[in-house]
Amino acid sequence: MSSHDAMRSVYASLPAKRSSSDFGGDFVFWYPSLQIGDFHSRVAPVYTYRFDLAPRLMHMLGIGATHGIELFALFDHVDGPTARAMTLLGGRELFIIAGERMRLHWLLRLHKAARRHLADLLGNRPADSDHRRGRSHRIGSARRAAGGLAGVPAALLAGSGG
Repeated sequence: MSSHDAMRSVYASLPAKRSSSDFGGDFVFWYPSLQIGDFHSRVAPVYTYRFDLAPRLMHMLGIGATHGIELFALFDHVDGPTARAMTLLGGRELFIIAGERMRLHWLLRLHKAARRHLADLLGNRPADSDHRRGRSHRIGSARRAAGGLAGVPAALLAGSGG
């Protein structure tokens, strides 16, 4: 019996190949990432993200927002030949905006961590603060991405150089 047939026999309710590949990707990448993050968060801050946005061509190929596709947007490598080809049929602007939003979130987290570290050095950290807590952030809703950076509250940008 092939591995595909074995999985279909156990998960018979999965209606299509696409659904089973989504399940497989989540099982192989997302679930272990959350488990590792949970263990690490016991001793240090942990931040995770899930990038669910993919250009139209990736959806047409049945790939969607597969593991690693976000790296083009997150590290601003959207002008290379692979990223340009990937966005030929649409989705380029939202892909770029989603990358910009994620980089902004990273900068804001770094800024907050630096302020916390300085407070620690000066002995000014509030007694109830929990330095081990992290957050999960999901990027990918076309509706949210279309809002771009304008949707970020000014209070979050205050003092961050942004």
